[in-house]
Amino acid sequence: MGKLSLLATLLLLVACVAAMKRGKCKLEKGLKCNSWKILEPGGSYTVESKTCKNGKYPKNEFCSWSFYVDRCTPTVQCDIIDIKGKGKRCRGDKLRLSTRNEEKVSCGKRKNVTFSPKTVGYDHLKIDFSTNKKR
Repeated sequence: MGKLSLLATLLLLVACVAAMKRGKCKLEKGLKCNSWKILEPGGSYTVESKTCKNGKYPKNEFCSWSFYVDRCTPTVQCDIIDIKGKGKRCRGDKLRLSTRNEEKVSCGKRKNVTFSPKTVGYDHLKIDFSTNKKR
């Protein structure tokens, strides 16, 4: 019985340490993950990933921001992205911007990334940021 109690205590300790490590990453500014907003002419929002104490984004993360687009054509402007995806399809870590008819996937280290849909007649813009288990 003493070994079972010790094992349960160790497992609980490991779970607490893992939870504390996850807690080291914070959203500095911008909309929270899984936000849904209305984007109207003249409106703007900030979205960004959480930042960990080591200055990097978290592992195994998925964040989505959705916008209902009302009477405007949105433009998404990223001053800088530094996302460790690989290849043209950005395997692993990526930033995906999509409407009903268009999609752009970005990764790598780039400045001044812009996405503005070319088609008219959509009412939804979605931004997804996903990372795999490696940084």
